[in-house]
Amino acid sequence: MNNDKGLLPEQIGDYRLAYNEYWNRSDRFGQTSFDHIDKEALIKSVIKFSGMGSILDAGCGMGVLVRELLCKGLNVHGMDVSDYIIKYNESISPGRFKVGSLLDIPWKDESFDSVICTDVLEHLKKEDVLKAISEFYRVTRRTLYCRVSTQMDRDDRWHLTVEDRRWWEEQFINAGFRKHPLLMTDTTFESLETESGSITLIFEKVPERIKINTQIMVNDFLKQSDRSSDMNIALYTQTLQYIRPHDEVFNIACGGGSGAAILWDGSYASKVEGTDLNNYNIEHAHDSYVQNRDGLSFIHLNNEDSINNFLLKKSKDIIVCFDLEQVCKMMELKVFFEKANVSLRPGGRLILSYPNITENNYIKDLVKEYFFLDKEYGISMMPRKWYEADSMGNFTGEYSYLVCITNPIDSEVPYYETVLWSKKDYPKNHSHLYDSSYKFPWLQHTLVSIGVRAQNPEVLKSIAKNVINQTTEYSSDTGASLCVLGYQILSEKVPDVVRINEIINQIETFVKYSPESSMQIRWNISCNFLLSQLYLKIGNQNNAVSCLKKCLEVDFMKFSPVLGTKATQAALNLGLIELTNGNIYESRKWWKQALNETKRALESSSENWIGDLEEPLTFGLREASQILDIASQAAFALWLTADGKKIRSSMYQDIIDFSNLYQLDNLKKSNSYFENQTLELKQWISELESAKLWIEHKWKESTDTTDNLQNVIHELKEWIGQLETGKSWLEVKNEENIQALVKKNSVIQELRQHIDELNEARQWNENKVNLLEKELDEKINYISKLEEKLKSYERNS
Repeated sequence: MNNDKGLLPEQIGDYRLAYNEYWNRSDRFGQTSFDHIDKEALIKSVIKFSGMGSILDAGCGMGVLVRELLCKGLNVHGMDVSDYIIKYNESISPGRFKVGSLLDIPWKDESFDSVICTDVLEHLKKEDVLKAISEFYRVTRRTLYCRVSTQMDRDDRWHLTVEDRRWWEEQFINAGFRKHPLLMTDTTFESLETESGSITLIFEKVPERIKINTQIMVNDFLKQSDRSSDMNIALYTQTLQYIRPHDEVFNIACGGGSGAAILWDGSYASKVEGTDLNNYNIEHAHDSYVQNRDGLSFIHLNNEDSINNFLLKKSKDIIVCFDLEQVCKMMELKVFFEKANVSLRPGGRLILSYPNITENNYIKDLVKEYFFLDKEYGISMMPRKWYEADSMGNFTGEYSYLVCITNPIDSEVPYYETVLWSKKDYPKNHSHLYDSSYKFPWLQHTLVSIGVRAQNPEVLKSIAKNVINQTTEYSSDTGASLCVLGYQILSEKVPDVVRINEIINQIETFVKYSPESSMQIRWNISCNFLLSQLYLKIGNQNNAVSCLKKCLEVDFMKFSPVLGTKATQAALNLGLIELTNGNIYESRKWWKQALNETKRALESSSENWIGDLEEPLTFGLREASQILDIASQAAFALWLTADGKKIRSSMYQDIIDFSNLYQLDNLKKSNSYFENQTLELKQWISELESAKLWIEHKWKESTDTTDNLQNVIHELKEWIGQLETGKSWLEVKNEENIQALVKKNSVIQELRQHIDELNEARQWNENKVNLLEKELDEKINYISKLEEKLKSYERNS
């Protein structure tokens, strides 16, 4: 490591000394980890999870996040190991900062409701991480919000622990935390598949009394770190969008209670009940999640009779079940769907998930016997991904996810409002009393109310047509249904001529009747406004103008000032049509009427907008702001066309652009476009990161190979040198051997001559011996003869 980079923390064993040196560097002081991210998005996220109560920013650095949160009115303190940087922060916000180490936080146990730690933990040595997390557990009462980097820093020296999400999650879980129930409202399921760089980790403190229970890992997916737990969190998080304010939710097969906690924390349900066959799961769920969640409860149900006691007729708004196998242990699926349909109120939802395998194909058909199938998705763990069904209802994914709706066309079940208010004795001095306005009042929040109604266009169309067939052609139910059908056709890029003429005729029939009730006034004005848009779509401007004028002929105030949105918009649109025809005088007349209609609406009693001050109507003032926005366009149009001002060709669009709502809509579209672009960029970045890692790996391999080759070359050079020396030695030895060989050959030649001589001598000797042996034999024979003669002589004598 170069000396100009300073000492490494592990070299000096002192984080404080290292980070005093860090903040003293000119290229570091003034820099923050927020410089290259969306700071506002981060602050919004932090406030969402940690905004209630006291907060500690552990490892606050320059103190930027602390001061940003202080500006929002939050109670925040900052801590950093560097006394140098704390001295700077204290000079700006006295009493808000303190010197301290993550390994020994200088506050008492449970001093803060939440602890934030952004881009700090990776600066610790791996053996110090668990100690720091244990300190977080000690000083927080509720929430821990962390961001850590999963990559090396630009100096390749400060990030001492570089690990992936799963490793980090396991450290926090082992220290006594669990994933925050609303984690995936911030970090989406699919983003986990492509995330890189800094990652967000949000946890909830597990109560000390159950922290040591190792079996929690089996039943509580918020205490697990794997793809299966991610998918379970995603399923429950997806369900949040279908829970309306004050709904009563029943979670069958709730396991250890994690999912029910998500449903409670992420919605404004009045009640969430979880049930499971396993009594241990229920005990754990109660111990782990009920505290500080008033309205969340868990019940042990072990047979069909016990579940029947809870599936009472028209007693639930939402039933959630992601384990149909457990249901099958209590009753047949067909019986369950029948009971679920009976127990849900009109327009209530049954939300299911089950393995997407061929053997389960019958489930969807069974569901359709009792429910409208509003939405269907597939979800997979590998990769982490949601899949929307195609036009035939087919989708990929390891598991199915169905959202089913009961029929809202039910006049027998007594209606009571829950979405707009929770009080049963809510004041009745307003026009939003659906029980007396509709034949089928339950259709309001299933068919009409945007945001809580059914999402499938085909389901909306089916319900609307059924309502029209079962009510009179001038009823409020019919008016609401015609609006739903008409706006569907209006939004079609390639409308069907038969359908568009059919809906025009149906609406014309409806609006020809004089409205009698306040709700009929609402739908008379709304249908006339819709008619004007349909006529403009087919190019019939005269009929469109006629319909807009009819919107102004019926007094919207007899329903509610909130309907002033349609009257002011009708007047504005009439002025714009006249403007395109060059009739400035007529245009100004209509724009002035738009301002007069606004004045009439705003002069209405505040109770018409707010309702009960203790529990205000949430939509009233929002509608008032929309009326003011339309009026501002009319005022701007009058300003543009005042006497003496020149008319410009861009005037029409300038008036449209003056609307805050129009600009907001464009901004949303732009944001949506940029979000998609960002997602593509993130995926591209992820691919580039993978490519970078591959290149780095290959480069390292190449470097290692090069180093190995260099070593081999060095060894070969040494070996060659040794071989050269050996060669010279061998050449000398060879010459010596050659000379020795010549000498040996000469000696051999002499020896051969000597041997030849010896062989000649041996042959002479052999010949000589043969002669001597022959002579001896002759002499022996002569002697024998002499002895014979001697013996003969002796005998004769």
